Amino acid sequence: MMSNLYFCKYFPESVEEDNFLLPDARPQWNPSRDIILKHVYLDLDVQLEEKKLAGTARITFVSTKKQLKSIFLDCRELTIERVTSESGQGLDFKQNDRGVKVYLAESPGRDQSSTINLDYKTEDPRLGLYFTGPDEHYPDKQWQVWTPDCRSRRTGNPPTAAHPRPPQTLFAVRPAGSDPGRPKARICK
Repeated sequence: MMSNLYFCKYFPESVEEDNFLLPDARPQWNPSRDIILKHVYLDLDVQLEEKKLAGTARITFVSTKKQLKSIFLDCRELTIERVTSESGQGLDFKQNDRGVKVYLAESPGRDQSSTINLDYKTEDPRLGLYFTGPDEHYPDKQWQVWTPDCRSRRTGNPPTAAHPRPPQTLFAVRPAGSDPGRPKARICK
């Protein structure tokens, strides 16, 4: 058909364009990008054999809005205990099953940097953070904890913004009972 050629489409007459769509398919858009993550610094206390993790995430971001009153961070499977500003002032927050909304004390303007601290913990999470250790097939296997780098599977471990641009991240991991000056974990990228 000539009209289809103008739109760079070609479907044989026996195939309808609608046949390629799933019946429940709906358009999906990326979430609005209110912030750009600059750095996420993690200070973690990992208890491998108990499958527990607790820590603080220091998140530095730049606002893309003139008046930024709150930010939303992905953090499924995490319990947020406290959120503070860079100066140590407690910040209000609301957590649901998808993440946490943090209400900022001061609205940074467009292109201004700000930092918040989130204290959080998790115990034997189902998604995004995996503890592996010895079992009946591998009795000599060392205990490990890992998280996938894939955005769709990470599910907010560590807490992060809901857009695909990765921040520069520095990890400081301490297994429980170890010397704080000597991290005993290896971060692989």
